[in-house]
Amino acid sequence: MEHPKSPINCFLPIIVGKTGLLDSFPWENLQRLPDIVSIETANRAARILRSLHVNDAQIARMEKKSIRSIVSAVLAYQGVQLAKLPDEATAIRECASRILQAVRAQISAMASKVSNFISACPSGHEVVGLALTPQ
Repeated sequence: MEHPKSPINCFLPIIVGKTGLLDSFPWENLQRLPDIVSIETANRAARILRSLHVNDAQIARMEKKSIRSIVSAVLAYQGVQLAKLPDEATAIRECASRILQAVRAQISAMASKVSNFISACPSGHEVVGLALTPQ
């Protein structure tokens, strides 16, 4: 879901096991999550999303989803499977690298639009960024 006040619209889940970064995630437990829509949970989530200014169409789509389907959708974007890495230091570097890569891509996309300049008088790097962006 996109927030109207934030031009950054991606997320990168990083799953951590019970005892540390390198534990494998218990994927089999996903099947234990409820696959029916919980009215109470949907109503609470809708209140939270409205407070974040999420539009009604997006909220209506969310209200039709079960907890299992929402968690499965979020986990589909898992960026790093830490259990497959050799050590914690590598895991932390990999996570940081992927996060930085996603943020850089979003900042580049934002900088390519005149409407996203920081002020009415764009700085040099903003002008250069816009000039180098294919239109």
